[in-house]
Amino acid sequence: MIDWLTLRLPATRLSSSVLAALRENQGVLSKTTAAGELQWRASTREEIRSGCHRLGWHLSGHCLELSGSPARLQNQNNVFGDRDPQHCALAMIGFFNKHTGIALPKQLPLWDCTRLDVTLNHLLASGVEVSEALRCMSHAGGGHFRVATRSGTVYWNSRSKLRSGKAYHKGSHLEYQIRKGEASALAEQVALCNRMLRLELSLRSQFWRERAPRAWHEWTAQCLETEHQRYFAPMLEALEVVDTSDLLQSLQSIAPTKGGATAAYNTWLAIRIEGLDRVRARMSEATFHRHKRLLFQAGMTWADLQGSNISQFRRRSIQLGEPIHAWDELRQAA
Repeated sequence: MIDWLTLRLPATRLSSSVLAALRENQGVLSKTTAAGELQWRASTREEIRSGCHRLGWHLSGHCLELSGSPARLQNQNNVFGDRDPQHCALAMIGFFNKHTGIALPKQLPLWDCTRLDVTLNHLLASGVEVSEALRCMSHAGGGHFRVATRSGTVYWNSRSKLRSGKAYHKGSHLEYQIRKGEASALAEQVALCNRMLRLELSLRSQFWRERAPRAWHEWTAQCLETEHQRYFAPMLEALEVVDTSDLLQSLQSIAPTKGGATAAYNTWLAIRIEGLDRVRARMSEATFHRHKRLLFQAGMTWADLQGSNISQFRRRSIQLGEPIHAWDELRQAA
């Protein structure tokens, strides 16, 4: 599902009459000195509301920006929604046209995309298992991933202009949205969501500008899902139990020398006691990466290099299974 979309249309592609109509519907902030001299003026960001549905827009000197959740524009909540970027973009443009009376172009090649969030939902055995999965994934940092946890949500590279990810308990999030008047749902739907883990990938401006292999409006739902699964693959390794009882033996079969295997094993033991950051700080980069490479070849992941408390509690593998895309699929799976 596409849970967020930000589109931009260069102002040069809008007629003078449309620009005038937009400015008439947009507020202006200004600052003056005590003597009444104008220091600056800036157009405000506006929001169109219709029940639980809302769409943000902003006209600057260079472009018109539309931003919002296509799922919430078309449904009473954003648990499930459209997976096709073209459909979502046209729904946002149509919503704006209907509620403002201003006709924006629907030719999607005219628009640029600066953010697209794609989510996949996974049904687990219980809400407790969702919490366990989030705890395991909160340790899946390292390498190019910077992990942080806030209010039960796990974030990776949250400030990146390229890609960022997050994982959270959809049941708790849906209840929060309902309390805030941002969504509505049946009691049965909320109960089903209490077993749901949501993984959300945000493709940001740098991705669409520099890394995307094709224009945003040429992506299909399957392309986005593949990109999502590629991003979260390292994090999902944190849900796999690694049997460390024969780790030294595995290292001895991989390392060029017995001493090298023992050194890598001792590094892992030190990490369990002191933590990854402390051990890494007192080792040379070459030694650390050599030991890390051997440990990874033995079947470990970044999640297993995060301290003693992880391996002691992760006693089994949490299987996510196939993602759920609709309420009927969710009911059948449950």
